[in-house]
Amino acid sequence: MKKKRPTILVTGSKGQVGMELQTLANQFPDFDFIFVDIEELDITDPAAVKAFFAENQVNYCINCAAYTAVDKAETETNLAWKVNTVGPENLALACANTKALILQLSTDYVYHTQVTKPYIETDFTNPQGTYARTKLNGDEVVLRNHPGGAMVVRTSWVYSSFGNNFVKTMLRLGAEKRSCP
Repeated sequence: MKKKRPTILVTGSKGQVGMELQTLANQFPDFDFIFVDIEELDITDPAAVKAFFAENQVNYCINCAAYTAVDKAETETNLAWKVNTVGPENLALACANTKALILQLSTDYVYHTQVTKPYIETDFTNPQGTYARTKLNGDEVVLRNHPGGAMVVRTSWVYSSFGNNFVKTMLRLGAEKRSCP
């Protein structure tokens, strides 16, 4: 009997990281991937997450889903909270219940300090603004609800061949403004 390959659930599949992971998935033939975005799985709905995990044998979850509009989060605080805190909590609880491992993709915005060295796990957090606070809360609920089965990765910049990002903006501005004043 052929052994089933481990399954990796990737949330936020229409975002930059999710789309890049889709392009890389075929390089990992020993795994099955399930790519979802809000249309397939609303991570803010605990019943939907529980049902999804009951229907699919998930071994690993990479949570790329996030509310990332930093400025807009100040006026859409409830939505930012649901996506960045409630959603990760629902995923962590489902992963803990099924013994799946979870990787929470996060941000260095949770630090908001002027350090001149790379951050480490024990560095002081000082989130400024709704986006940063909701991301930190999401990290904390993931770690608290699935101790030993969760990892948080905080990144400074996300850039890819998809979506809008810093690198694409700089390339566009460079093309538009050929010389400095």
